[in-house]
This record gives sequence, C-alpha cells and structure tokens, in this order.
Amino acid sequence: MYLGFDPNTTNPAEIQQARDFLVKHKDAIAAFVPDTGQVLLDQGEVDLTHEWSGDIFQVMEENEQIRYAIPKEGTIVWTDNMVVLKNAPNKELAERFINFILEPEVGAKISNFIHYGSPNKTARDKGLINEADLQNPAIYPSPEVFAKLKYINDVGQATPLYDEAWNEVKVAVGK
Repeated sequence: MYLGFDPNTTNPAEIQQARDFLVKHKDAIAAFVPDTGQVLLDQGEVDLTHEWSGDIFQVMEENEQIRYAIPKEGTIVWTDNMVVLKNAPNKELAERFINFILEPEVGAKISNFIHYGSPNKTARDKGLINEADLQNPAIYPSPEVFAKLKYINDVGQATPLYDEAWNEVKVAVGK
C-alpha cells in the first residue's frame, strides 16, 4: 500500500516491486514475529510494529510512550468471525454461544476490554461502549480514513507469487 498498490494485487510486477522494497530496506526490519510485536514495542526493542490494534491499545494503557496510527496510505481492515461447522457435534450449543456473544451487553464488555470496534449497533446506541473508544478515530475511523482500509481477498492463482516473494524477503532479511 505504501507503494500505491492494492494489497490484493495479482500483478506480478507489483508483487516483485513490494518484495524488492522490503529487501532494499531490510536493515530497518528487526524481526518477523508471530503476534508479539506489541511486546517488542513495549520493551523498547523496536520503534515500530505492525500489530492488531487492540493489542496496541491494551499496551498503551500501561505505557504512555506508545502510540497507534493508521498510515496515511491506509492499511488492512479485519473482522473477527464466528462460524459453526455444518457437521459440528454441538451445533445448537455453538449457536447459543454466538447469540450470547452478540448480546449488546456482552459484546460491549468484550469491546471495552480489548478496545476493538464493535459492530453491535445496539451496544453503541445504548451507550454501553466506552465513550473514549467511540470517539477514538483509530478504533472508529472517519469515513475518509475507512475508505482507505482494505480487506484481504483470496488472490487465487497469484498466491504462489506472494509465497515466493515472501520467502525471498525472509531469506534476504535473515531475521
């Protein structure tokens, strides 16, 4: 996205340019970590991380030196999802659990703890979500910012191009 490309591009030249950009700037990459970037940031081991927003907001409660920002180019938007397998042995119980999570009071408690935006309009309308979170544009972005957020799509036959580029980046960076 920094290079102006759609993160779902299937254009081999764009994928290669993104790979080359990362390799060129490999000295700025401290590590590729499995969802622990907030820990490295909190401990001062890195100056910047790509991490789930709620993880950063939770660390920010304890460390006033940390900030969260959405890049001006945009970023990836995501959603948590709950599903029930068609052959689930306890389908009714799973559906009841999902209904429980979707109760406005329950969903609000989860959102207020992890500081993720809530899709539960009733929870928001009833004032169950922390007002500070509702006013935080990093949690509830403006329409202009939201327009720059992208969902990751299945890139189909381009997947091997991404796999190859990612492997080359990891080898070149060596971390």
